[in-house]
Amino acid sequence: MISSKITLYGHITYDNIFNGKETVYSVGSIGNVWKALLSLSEKNNVHIEPTEIGEALILVDENKSKRSSTACLSLKSRIPNIPNSDWSHILYLNELRDLSFIKEVRKKSNVISADICAGKKLKDTSILKEIDYLFISDEDMWLDNIEDLAKLVGGWVILHYSGGSICYNKNLKTKFKIEITKTLKNINILGAGDIFAASVITNILQLQESPIEDIINSSHNDTYNLLKLYNEQ
Repeated sequence: MISSKITLYGHITYDNIFNGKETVYSVGSIGNVWKALLSLSEKNNVHIEPTEIGEALILVDENKSKRSSTACLSLKSRIPNIPNSDWSHILYLNELRDLSFIKEVRKKSNVISADICAGKKLKDTSILKEIDYLFISDEDMWLDNIEDLAKLVGGWVILHYSGGSICYNKNLKTKFKIEITKTLKNINILGAGDIFAASVITNILQLQESPIEDIINSSHNDTYNLLKLYNEQ
């Protein structure tokens, strides 16, 4: 299996994580996806090009598998170098101050995916036509329904939540729901959405002949396994 070049754009953060006992420090946002991609496959050749650098304060409740945060995501900005890539992933569309680089990414990347995070509503929805896979959690959905969002994207919308995901393609002719039976209790779920995105990216690149439903289902399993591994370390 050949190596796949994946470039990560958007937010990278210095995370201050408080779990009720102590504060630990980590690299978040791009850092979460980078770590998951490398954990999932040695064939993932990951390059990072942050466009905005920030800091986050995160409260984690492991007993309830909950987390909450406040962040200054855009303390600094930088102009990215844009290499040729098999896949480009952008974090987080709705909080980025400058989206202009995405059209240049489109010229040099076979596939573009992006995440929506908690916070602002996405103002420039026209940029969604450049996105092949849009990841959004149910709690971050700002439109009335997923069908309205699917009509705006260039490919797929993957709405994920603790019990699975709902997926629509741009013409609304294909849709499906994945329900998962395995869930983790009393763990740190920080970065679960980023891990899920990394799992989908990896599985699409490596399982190109597989049905999209199987790929999304496998990605939920990979997210479960990786979260379990991280919490055991």
